[in-house]
Amino acid sequence: MQKIFPGKKAFNLNIRNIWNIRQIMLGPLVFLLLVLFFLPGLALAAPVLSLSPLGGPAGTELAVSGSGFGINSSGYVWFDVNGNGIKEENEPKVDVNTNGSGGFSATLTVPSVAPGYYIIRVDLPSDEPIEIEAEAFFKLTAPVLTLGITSGPPGMAVIVTGHYFAPGKSGWVWFDTNNDYTKDEGEPAMRVTANSVGGLRASLFVPTVTSGAYPIRADLPEDGYVEAWTTFTAVPVINLAPSSGLPGTLITVTGSGFMPESGILVWFDANRNGTKDSGEPSTTVLSGSYGKIIASLTVPAAGLSPGAYPVRAGLSANEALAKANFTVKGPALSPSPNKGIPGTTVTVTGSRFPANTRPAGFGLILTAITRGTAENFIKK
Repeated sequence: MQKIFPGKKAFNLNIRNIWNIRQIMLGPLVFLLLVLFFLPGLALAAPVLSLSPLGGPAGTELAVSGSGFGINSSGYVWFDVNGNGIKEENEPKVDVNTNGSGGFSATLTVPSVAPGYYIIRVDLPSDEPIEIEAEAFFKLTAPVLTLGITSGPPGMAVIVTGHYFAPGKSGWVWFDTNNDYTKDEGEPAMRVTANSVGGLRASLFVPTVTSGAYPIRADLPEDGYVEAWTTFTAVPVINLAPSSGLPGTLITVTGSGFMPESGILVWFDANRNGTKDSGEPSTTVLSGSYGKIIASLTVPAAGLSPGAYPVRAGLSANEALAKANFTVKGPALSPSPNKGIPGTTVTVTGSRFPANTRPAGFGLILTAITRGTAENFIKK
């Protein structure tokens, strides 16, 4: 259908023309909507900072990579120890330059600080005042020390095992005798290097110290900061000479690890009840300036069956800090030969009988006299 106006060209208002008009009008509108939808996202895209690993101990070599920064610009990445957003003098820092795509990579060493979460920040391009373009969190984990044995006397060896230390780093493990957090001259120490997974192993001898708890510490990587510590308890120890014998034997008791210049009660615990009772042999000695003692005791001459009996030492009758066992031996017989036909002559040797006594004969009708010195006899 055509509609003609005077002085105007004919215009065909068919369906096809109407659709073309819609295309012409909708094209710019759709383009405008697309621009309005995507442009804000492009305009607000922020730089990204990535860390590898995301956590670890002090001394870890931290790989830092960035993307979405301005191209060919210079700045720096730093470990914000105090979290104030300002690069301090003592905070680890590394300079970086972006490439033509706005990316960079760098390595930052984690400092020796307390365990916890810390922020890695980047100022790029660098300027004043600092404008932080990106940041990421790093978890600083605490290394751990464990002991093969947690208590013992001076002189014993202690195996120290460590975990979660900075891989490949070296430092010291030591027995902190004076508890001053510093490895001092004369303190047992061992230099160690953490393996590829942050583990370590050391062996220390317990020094001559008084009884009590002492720290074993680790400074690794070596920088004067203690990364880990654990506690070893030193306990006194006594030794007996001899450690076995007959009733009436004189025992020499030596000990170490006691409180210096203190009265130490030493006794033979005949009834094995852990307490100094009336009638039990005992003596009190003064420990020296290094906590060492020496004393003498006589094993009770009567009333003891063969077996082990504790000799104890402590500050009082109810506080035994150390003990060692003395074995009381009983009489013994040894026939020779030990078998034969009727009429065979048998030599019987006896030992550990009371001196100068006449033991009765062992199922046979015979007697003998023990020797006064060797406390034994021979009877045919």
